[in-house]
Amino acid sequence: MATSFDIPKPNRVSPPSKFFIGRDEEIKTVVRLLAPDPPNPVSGRKCCIAGVSGIGKTELCNAAAYQLRSVYPDAQIYIRVDDNGQERAALFRIIETVVHIFEPYAPVSDELQALTDQYVSVLDGRRVLIILDGLRSGEFLDILARPTSCGLLIAANERSENLSGESLTLGRLSQQASEELVVRICPRAGAHAAGLATICQNVPLSLCLMAGYLKCNSAIEIDDFVNDFGQSLKRAAGQPGRRGEELLAFLLDRLTAGERDLFLRLSVFSSGFDAALAAAVHSSAPPEDVGLEGIRAHLNHFAGLNLLTYD
Repeated sequence: MATSFDIPKPNRVSPPSKFFIGRDEEIKTVVRLLAPDPPNPVSGRKCCIAGVSGIGKTELCNAAAYQLRSVYPDAQIYIRVDDNGQERAALFRIIETVVHIFEPYAPVSDELQALTDQYVSVLDGRRVLIILDGLRSGEFLDILARPTSCGLLIAANERSENLSGESLTLGRLSQQASEELVVRICPRAGAHAAGLATICQNVPLSLCLMAGYLKCNSAIEIDDFVNDFGQSLKRAAGQPGRRGEELLAFLLDRLTAGERDLFLRLSVFSSGFDAALAAAVHSSAPPEDVGLEGIRAHLNHFAGLNLLTYD
């Protein structure tokens, strides 16, 4: 089947971010569900983490996978699933990716059964954890959950359907954890941490973005930022539950034209990039000629704002 895909590196699941806090019990739950030997006779080694965007599902996957390295020593494979409602195409892409991790030059079949046999064959006798981020449907989950020596960890949004097996729904951080996160990123925000946590609705991504912006822009008074963002919310008349999107739009408006163009271009990468690759993409139609060092400076700025990480 002619499907484009990026081959991720096995055994490269990132350690949890230093800003990932307040989820100790959730980590223990995921590890308990994926570590039993023999596996659970009903659910197998399979776990689904559900929750709204920005709540920390991907970081929870990373944190749990990091603790499961000895349980799944052969590989830990992270795959970002972008099915756009085409579940069968997504299934082929997932299986092809896993097959090519272990057999990079193996031809793959257009027939689902034959491709499934390849998938089971390359995993047979191996202990592999497969992380599927963004899976929307569980229609083909039984295929992906084989063989039983391997684990399947799924991060799904609240619209996901038919995702059977053990699951947990990730909620907002506690107020205490939210305030701690703000101060850990931006120490000068200590006296304002409670208010900032409330503005961010205790959603981890929003907290990281807001605190990162305040840390990188130390000349901006926190009260002024809160007032400006509040005015922006009034003008946008945003919908409840979309605070993260509103905050991201607010911050993007404060980037330079060159930074904003680069950031938008980087969305083509689903499996990571480095500065040279970012520079190559940016050079196709740059609004400014900044060179590799300029690109690296932009990327470091984005990382400081907690907008992204890069290799």
